[in-house]
Amino acid sequence: MSLSVTEAVTGQIFVENRVVTIYDSPIAYGVNDLVQCDNDANGSEIFDLTVQNTVILNGQGPNGLRVDYYESVADLNADLPISNPLNYMNTAIIS
Repeated sequence: MSLSVTEAVTGQIFVENRVVTIYDSPIAYGVNDLVQCDNDANGSEIFDLTVQNTVILNGQGPNGLRVDYYESVADLNADLPISNPLNYMNTAIIS
């Protein structure tokens, strides 16, 4: 494939031959909830969120793809992923 770029100030044209690869947009597939008993009744347990990665990716990648986990939509919008999804302590009790 040949690409041509026109420089805005001088109008000079640059032509380059490059390989351009276009990939399909990734799809994040839905997963089942992770459920764990609170044996010591302290209201929290440690979860490995990454056990869901295979289901989320569903055969896509993982080359070039990354799965991030967020505690809230606000954290997603602020790009504040959970720092250690391998050792995540829940913040809410769901019964």
